[in-house]
Amino acid sequence: MTQIQSILNWFQQQNKQRKIGLISGLIVILLLTSLTAWWALSPDYGVLFNQLDSQDANQILTRLDEANIPYQVRNQGRDILISKSLIDKTRIKLMGNDLSLTHSVGFELFDKSDFGMTDFSQKINYQRALQGELERTINSLDEVKQARVHLVIPESHLFQQESNQPRVAVTLHLNHPLSAQQIKSIQQLISASVANLSLANVVIIDQNGNGLSNSEDDSSSGHFAAKKRVERYLTDKVMHMLSQVFTHEDVMVKIDATLNYDELQREREQPQQSGLLTHEKETQHSTTSKNDKNPVNQDVMREKSYQLGREKERFIKANGTIERLTISVVLPRGTDKDTQAQLERLVKSVVGFNEKRGDSISLEALIMKTKAVTALAVSVPPPTSTTGLYVGLGGLLILSIAALMLHRRVSIRRRQHLLIELNQWLIEHA
Repeated sequence: MTQIQSILNWFQQQNKQRKIGLISGLIVILLLTSLTAWWALSPDYGVLFNQLDSQDANQILTRLDEANIPYQVRNQGRDILISKSLIDKTRIKLMGNDLSLTHSVGFELFDKSDFGMTDFSQKINYQRALQGELERTINSLDEVKQARVHLVIPESHLFQQESNQPRVAVTLHLNHPLSAQQIKSIQQLISASVANLSLANVVIIDQNGNGLSNSEDDSSSGHFAAKKRVERYLTDKVMHMLSQVFTHEDVMVKIDATLNYDELQREREQPQQSGLLTHEKETQHSTTSKNDKNPVNQDVMREKSYQLGREKERFIKANGTIERLTISVVLPRGTDKDTQAQLERLVKSVVGFNEKRGDSISLEALIMKTKAVTALAVSVPPPTSTTGLYVGLGGLLILSIAALMLHRRVSIRRRQHLLIELNQWLIEHA
């Protein structure tokens, strides 16, 4: 009791600033101690299941309540977290208790055989299982948050003339946008998983209702992409050559490529000159008189059959060939005519210029050189008073921040000094 009274008397003898520092230091120590204890004693939570439907999340939470396992719910109830040390054990226990998640039911539907099930029920279960397996495969992509697959598999009848092809509708909830190649890969995956399913019958949309899939007949986007690739390839070749002579700022190249997508097929059949002997027959005829046994007249007839073959030739002209090139090159101002002529010949050889095809090229010296631009930049008038005001305000802001940091550092050192004095005093009066 005497020591506590001595501490209180010593505290009352201090000035106001020192009292505030001591109280602040004790509060900081208590807060740090509390936070450290809370961090050390609280369990480390990890994700047990994520991206769940409300029905699936309700089932899992009910099982966790029955097992008295503490949990946390995040992402509007779609993610469930428990202690990291219990994740593996709890997940195995839940899945071992025949926990069925509604959004991904696969071929485990056929684990339990039911001999009383009709053929129609078997078909429906197979369709559900196939939908679930496709959903699981698509959900494995990092860009896909959730996938829903709907299959339409028509029934085939014996005397049905027209065959209805299956169709698939896919709804994707995306984390990140998908590329055109990824969308096409998803279509190919689904088409390979369902019998007699074409890519044109696979429709894919995102969570906003935007159509992602393209029909096989819609080739305009593919043609435009091929045109851009050809133009970019030729432009890069020309720029790489000109960059050895000029800088990128002193030259400009634009190439327009016209591609021909007409497909030509030609077949020619020509009979062969010499045939192949397939059949040969020889027949002899003779006549004799009544008195003479020797034959009087004898005829020989030979029959031969030949089969004349045919020579067939098929010619297919590939589509996507270059029909015409239009090349525009802008050079630095002041480039002489001889240099322009040399560069024109080089550009023609690089891009494969063909005058008979209708290609055209144009070289013009219009760009002002970089040195001239630099000289103009030096002659720019000095900044106005508004710019000076902004610079002054920026400097004042920097000085204010530096002063605050210095004051904070001094306060921290003063608090540390006070804590050291208090600790020494407690040791002396202990």
